[in-house]
Amino acid sequence: MSKYSFNRMQPIEFESMAQALLEKTYRIGGNLIQFGQGQDGGREATWSQSINHPQYSRPTNQKADVVKEWVFQVKYHDFDQRGWSTARDAVLEDLDKELEKIVHKYAVPCHAYVLITNVPFTGARNVGTRDQVTTLVRKWSKHIPEIYVWDAADLSRMLDANEDVRTAYIDTILVGDTLKAIYSQATSGINRKQSAFKAYLKFVTECEGSARAEDAGDEPDLPLAEVFIDLTLKIRDSNNKLPIEWLARKNKSKPNPDTVLLPESLMQVRASFALFFADYPYILLLGGPGLGKSTLTQFLSLYQAARIVAPELSLRLADRLKLPEGITAKDLDAYCSPRFPLRIELRRYARWMSNQQDNKHELARYIVEDLINPNASSTLGMDDVFDLASKNPILLILDGLDEVPNPETRQQIIANLQVFLRRIDSENGDIQVILSSRPKGYSGEFEGLKPITWELNELERADFDEYCDCWLKNRIRDAETRSEAKELINRGMLSEAVQRLAISLLQATVILTIVRSKIQIPHQRNLLYKKYVEVIFNREKKKSQLVDERENELLRLHERVGYELHCKMEERRIEALDRETFRSYVLSVLEDYSAIELGNKKLRDVADEIIEAATVRLCLLIGKGEDQTDVDFVVQQYREYFAALYLSNHPDADPARVFDMLVRRGAYWAYVLQFYVAQANTNQQMRWIIGIPDQYNEENHVEALVRKTRTYRAIINVLPEFTLQRKSDFKRALEIIFSLETRWTWLEQEAIIEILQLIRSINIFQTLDEIFGNLCLDDNATLAVELWLLAKLSSSQSQVHIDICNKVQNLLEHEDTQLIG
Repeated sequence: MSKYSFNRMQPIEFESMAQALLEKTYRIGGNLIQFGQGQDGGREATWSQSINHPQYSRPTNQKADVVKEWVFQVKYHDFDQRGWSTARDAVLEDLDKELEKIVHKYAVPCHAYVLITNVPFTGARNVGTRDQVTTLVRKWSKHIPEIYVWDAADLSRMLDANEDVRTAYIDTILVGDTLKAIYSQATSGINRKQSAFKAYLKFVTECEGSARAEDAGDEPDLPLAEVFIDLTLKIRDSNNKLPIEWLARKNKSKPNPDTVLLPESLMQVRASFALFFADYPYILLLGGPGLGKSTLTQFLSLYQAARIVAPELSLRLADRLKLPEGITAKDLDAYCSPRFPLRIELRRYARWMSNQQDNKHELARYIVEDLINPNASSTLGMDDVFDLASKNPILLILDGLDEVPNPETRQQIIANLQVFLRRIDSENGDIQVILSSRPKGYSGEFEGLKPITWELNELERADFDEYCDCWLKNRIRDAETRSEAKELINRGMLSEAVQRLAISLLQATVILTIVRSKIQIPHQRNLLYKKYVEVIFNREKKKSQLVDERENELLRLHERVGYELHCKMEERRIEALDRETFRSYVLSVLEDYSAIELGNKKLRDVADEIIEAATVRLCLLIGKGEDQTDVDFVVQQYREYFAALYLSNHPDADPARVFDMLVRRGAYWAYVLQFYVAQANTNQQMRWIIGIPDQYNEENHVEALVRKTRTYRAIINVLPEFTLQRKSDFKRALEIIFSLETRWTWLEQEAIIEILQLIRSINIFQTLDEIFGNLCLDDNATLAVELWLLAKLSSSQSQVHIDICNKVQNLLEHEDTQLIG
């Protein structure tokens, strides 16, 4: 939607505003004549532009320079009454009729015609209103060489450039008393409550202004306005017509800019389109670890806050976006309605809930007590939040549902959200909710709100290169050193294995941190993280004597903390790793791994040094909480990496039992499992697979089948991490994974196709073709899986693909196999 709302204006008031804009813009530069209401020959204003005007251009239907005659006309349509689709059609009809009058009925001298309307246009390719305007322009261009339509977005831009006119009409065109007061900078009229909200927005611009580079182990202060990448998304469940209909339809209650600029494919859409133009009330944002979910939500919050309290920053942020053709960074501000941003990290909210007495853990309470009041030195209450929401559009971001694995806590968060939304609805508020999660950590909790679901694509090579260039430019000032680092990246990216690692912003940052230290890029994900940890520790050793002297103990401490923290997050009552618990881990590690001789220091003295260092930053550990005494990892994926190391290195850990435990504990431990299996040798990896059929030979056949299926699915998810070298080992693994007994359970498991395609050491199609043999004709579901896998894994142009298609056609021709065909 456009930045300013014109649908609350009366037609006369809208016309008056348009004439005021014309007065400010055109009175000085030529002869402007404004007309009142009545029989004016189809004109609200005319302007005679002198040939000496600096922006003069000769009309194309004239052979010599002449005074250029402009005609301006205003058309207001009430789209609350008529609906957007009807209003847009009416504008097109107006344009055609008024041009007819000017040219034929009144014969008004006119070289340039401008129709001014409150209706926002769409730019959907070939069907959008602007395309239809272009068709009309061609029809009349012989008579009037220049024809323009200024819609709601155009007027928003003009109002931004005309402070006097904007101020005169601000009460009508800008929704929300708080946003209005802050945006207009009428500080004398801002009350204490509004000043608190303004202070909070300033805090957001300061807090969210830098990319969370330190979360990736990088140094802090990496401006988001210099390195943000407009990532690509795909719509989830494209068979569901609801989201597609929302994007394509003309909504009667508000303009749908999405349809305005609807892309050709919804499987490769820039985040700026999905999150700014496609402003559906409820959006679910899914993405694997490190792909950039939190960075996107951080950007959204920062941009909305900056528009209100730091306009220059908002323009620099918008410059980072890959906007639809014809839309500039300045245009974006005019297209999007301002919203008051509230970004909640769900892991922190869940922990706060655990500490509340008497179940007083409402979402509104958390917003005032943990977000606004501490950062604005205010004493706002819950009703102040609802008062804000009743008069101002709100953007509520709930980031990281996957980091709240406990089902009961999740249910309580969703219940609290529903109560919050119910109250805002009763206040007639306007709210947009965005929820983010990893796909493996999402179990449909948001589905009751019927969101549009977008999933982050892996980082494209062009975006990876752009991020590298921006990062290197910011981090390495010397051009020659920067060029050497870029050469290391280019050389590494010649390897297909490294290309597969450069698929997320997090791993891109890891790669950059490694090459900055002039080290070659490892070719395996696990080795990439291992090398990265080495780089971080080597960097910290130069800064800290403690890290230099205690590197081994600190590595073991990271492992212990990683595992214990990951376990804690599963509990119903989520507690931080407090100072005393952390102290016990530190002492335990020092007792187990330190040399007897500690110099002049006692064990507890060294422990105190470690604990004190962790309150700020200790390699990949960081202090959090009010007094920084709670300890956590800077980012979840490092916690998972060290948790896997702990399980791998612990002398009492039985690999078979650890593997079984990680499989049984499900999605929350899935990435720990990935790192864990990558630590094992080839022999151990094969033993895990070979042991599955015997391990689950239970008397209860159904239970055994369920456990086998669950384990096979876990295995195939981590199969790319296996270090199997011999083709015969891979074939043996696939024979077990796709055993005849459970083969049918792979039906519609689309995700395995991409995983299987990552296995480069064997011809995956040929191997499965050999395993399936003559195909299973005894069971329809099994046959369906076999044909589906072979079809998906064969080249669409190959003879084998054609043969499979012929087999399917043959199934269709026989009544008893038609269903499976």
